[in-house]
Amino acid sequence: MAEDLSAGEPLFVFKSNNLRDVLLYMNAHSQNYVADGVGALVGGPEGVRRFLIEEVGISADQVWLEACSGLGRNRMTPRGIVTVLRALMEELNRQDLKPEDLMPIATADWGTLRHRLAGTGLEYAVVGKTGTLTTIDGGMACLAGYVYTKNEGTIVFAILDHGNNVWSNRQMEDQLLSEVINRSSSPQIISGPTPRSLLPSAGLSIATE
Repeated sequence: MAEDLSAGEPLFVFKSNNLRDVLLYMNAHSQNYVADGVGALVGGPEGVRRFLIEEVGISADQVWLEACSGLGRNRMTPRGIVTVLRALMEELNRQDLKPEDLMPIATADWGTLRHRLAGTGLEYAVVGKTGTLTTIDGGMACLAGYVYTKNEGTIVFAILDHGNNVWSNRQMEDQLLSEVINRSSSPQIISGPTPRSLLPSAGLSIATE
């Protein structure tokens, strides 16, 4: 006779890392499997899309998500991404957090922004997230986030480049951003050259059978 465990002790308990550290690791290293896992907890792509429309205020015809990680065919406008970043900033303020608590600092942290914006004057003053595809929609390399400045406060930006020449697109993004910011603002450094300690890469699988 099988024992009824419905009201018994748990078989095991798995304590995850702090969500803030998980999100920082996910964004710094652009870990798609983590993004899909976190997204699944809030309803998957459709749940995220519904939140962006109903709570953030993005027009329904300006957002389409096939995967929470950004893989596949996803659609958002630069204006929509900036809207998300502004909403994120408001929520971070309510939680007494800053963008760099969840996203990497350019040139400073390990990950996709480790060597970005070096030599532009924006080193250690930009917090952001990359987005890269090499085949879908002809390829793309994007960058969005925040620039800290001394005289203009925090500037929100989104740059979306199409084409599969990822290296050239990234170079153009760094050049464009630095030219626009340095023309009228003075960057505010928020970090030193020593990378922060992020969560170590690890794999976890749980058998379902």
